Amino acid sequence: MDEKVKLVDATLEKTIKPEDVKKRLIILASITVVVFVVLISRLWFMQVIGGQKYVELAEGNYVRVVPIDAPRGVIYDRNGNVLVNNRPSIGVALSPQMVEKHPEIIPRLSKILGIPVSKIEEKLTERKADPLKPRVIMMDVGDQALAYIEEHNMELPGVDVVTESIRAYPYGTLGAHILGYLGEISEEEMKSLKGSGDYMLGDIVGKTGVENVYEGLLRGQKGNQQLEVNAVGRPLGVIKTQDPIPGHNLMLTIDLSIQQVAEQALEEAIESARNQPKDKTKADGAAAVVIDPQNGEILAMASYPTYNPEIFVGGISKENWKQLIDKKNNYPLNNRAVMAFPPGSTFKPVTLIGAMADGLVGRGEKFVCTGKWTGLGKKWAKFCWDHSGHGKVGLSRAIAESCDTVFYILGHRFYKQTKERLQYWSRIFGFGVQTGVDLPTEMKGRIPDKEWKKWFNRNNGVDYQRWYPG
Repeated sequence: MDEKVKLVDATLEKTIKPEDVKKRLIILASITVVVFVVLISRLWFMQVIGGQKYVELAEGNYVRVVPIDAPRGVIYDRNGNVLVNNRPSIGVALSPQMVEKHPEIIPRLSKILGIPVSKIEEKLTERKADPLKPRVIMMDVGDQALAYIEEHNMELPGVDVVTESIRAYPYGTLGAHILGYLGEISEEEMKSLKGSGDYMLGDIVGKTGVENVYEGLLRGQKGNQQLEVNAVGRPLGVIKTQDPIPGHNLMLTIDLSIQQVAEQALEEAIESARNQPKDKTKADGAAAVVIDPQNGEILAMASYPTYNPEIFVGGISKENWKQLIDKKNNYPLNNRAVMAFPPGSTFKPVTLIGAMADGLVGRGEKFVCTGKWTGLGKKWAKFCWDHSGHGKVGLSRAIAESCDTVFYILGHRFYKQTKERLQYWSRIFGFGVQTGVDLPTEMKGRIPDKEWKKWFNRNNGVDYQRWYPG
């Protein structure tokens, strides 16, 4: 007869005390409560403390904030004539981010706009703005190209039609050195303008002229537009718009009609000088300033050669920039009216007034100009511009006809004083210091005296450090 096998669970034979079960339940309950508290705390933090942050992160997936540049202030002459204003321009912008995903866009956009691929690549790489910010490739785009882009917008990811306010110059090159031009902000300018406005890389600022000096007034305050975008970043609609605040207008002391006459006269004078048969050197630059003697206001300021600030609108091309800085073109960007040059015969009134004040010449004194002055010896003869000579000449005629011989004599009398009185009178008339005109890059010039010559020739012999007549 088979024996039945009895299976017994050994755990049942153990004696389990009620106290042990209670302890285990307490531990399990404690762990459950702690985990529950941690989860509730985290949920509360995400919804209450960090709620706004996560809302912003969520919105960032479909909302794009686009800054809106403020229209710059209008610049007028003293009579209210517009010298610089703004005009709307429709252009095409391209997103660098989308180009990385769709490089085929560049050659296609090149055909649509009729510009070389290199031009588009240059625009994409030259600006130091936010890499997500679309780059304006071309302004004043034709209707046919705009219509094509609108019709095929789904085939052109990253390509947008934009409307911008750009600078307009009704009189072209007129007053270019006074007005100045605009350009993209540099890193150095970002540092210097920090705290003085909402500047960011890629912004357009005044580079020269009053556009630069009065940048803070002309600039205005940016606005912005919140756009709803799809997965590829294309705008679907406008959520919210904050309008920009236009910049302040600016009225100059310049008189448009006088400025026109001054620039025309300067250009004609250059042509006349170049056509002089006796001239061994060709005139390549000049400047003219017209000042109201009653109050010192500048009515006109001209510099030659000049340029058209219109070429900087939308970003200057490499070809145009190369021409502007080419030595063969004599650097048309230079404003010669605020640079330092030897004054030549325009200094003669200072010499005459100083000589009369110091008693070096009498009002009725007469001089004889033969066209050649040998007061320092025949070996060191000095010539008058009129080699035939002016004959017997007084002070009034000496100034009127710019007789060099008379001023050689007066200059020699100053030299024999040994007190540097000519330098003194130069400083009295404001030479050697800045005028304080509200234009950038003004130079103060130099009044050469004994100390300057000694310093200038410090590496040369003592003979080079001394003053000699003539």
